[in-house]
Amino acid sequence: MTTLARRNGGKFPEAHVLDILRNGVVIPAHGLADMPAWGTDSRLMDTFNPSQVSARITELVNYLKSQQAK
Repeated sequence: MTTLARRNGGKFPEAHVLDILRNGVVIPAHGLADMPAWGTDSRLMDTFNPSQVSARITELVNYLKSQQAK
C-alpha cells in the first residue's frame, strides 16, 4: 500500500482508491479480492449515514496517501 504512487507514475491514484473503498473490486472466479469494500461495511456500521461513511473513506484515502514511499 506504500507504493501506489510509485506504481502509477509517481502520482497517487486517489480516484481509483476512492472507487475501490466505496465499491470494492470484482472478485475473481478463483480467489478473494485484495481489498474489501469499506464503503459497504461502513454503511452497515453507521446505519447508512452517508456523511459518516464519506468522512471515513476520505480519512482512509488521506492516510494511504500520506504513507506513500518517497
